[in-house]
Amino acid sequence: MAKREEKEKHKSMTLLELEHSLAEQHKLYLKDSENVISDTNLRQEKWITNSPLSSEKFSNDIFESLCKNTNKKLVFELLKNPYFPQEYLSELADVQESYSNDELYLLWLILKHPNCPETVLKEVSELDDSLDYKISLLKKAIALNPNAKKSVVQDLLKNDYRWVRQAAGSHLSLKKNDILKLIGTGDRYILKGLKENVNCDDTMVKNISTLLDDEEKYPLEYTT
Repeated sequence: MAKREEKEKHKSMTLLELEHSLAEQHKLYLKDSENVISDTNLRQEKWITNSPLSSEKFSNDIFESLCKNTNKKLVFELLKNPYFPQEYLSELADVQESYSNDELYLLWLILKHPNCPETVLKEVSELDDSLDYKISLLKKAIALNPNAKKSVVQDLLKNDYRWVRQAAGSHLSLKKNDILKLIGTGDRYILKGLKENVNCDDTMVKNISTLLDDEEKYPLEYTT
């Protein structure tokens, strides 16, 4: 019992010290900034980016407390932390059909995270992006997450948005045999992704570069 109380006391002190440090940094920021941007704006603020939020190996309890903070930018920075626990990523992931800029950025950070749960990656990959291109940005984040399942990546290779297909082509789940098959698709942006793939050897890279020089056979796409 005494041990548990000591642990709780230590946790509380650590959290208080961190919150105090952040509060002091925020005061200095407000003092030094002539034009303070609203907390709902996505621009980063030095008092947050200079903090240990994105790198410190906090306890799960401290992560839990910090991810409930009302300052969105603080939570955004915390989501860049490689130690962020999977369970809290699941709690923060609110999968919808449309998003505000803040909601989009929050989910984008979650999908990029190495601890992002497979269930969240799959759920977002199945959203319809035909009516809102913002969803395609989330799908690109999935394609760049090394933990995305190969079946999800294969679906993303068929996506209408070129940046999603290109990101999917670079995924490490695609092995040499997959790459050789995909080279024959005739899709410029899959080829560009394959060229960046770690499983693509020098001969393949050279072959892909030659194919990409032919803009008639492998046409450029433009976004209106």
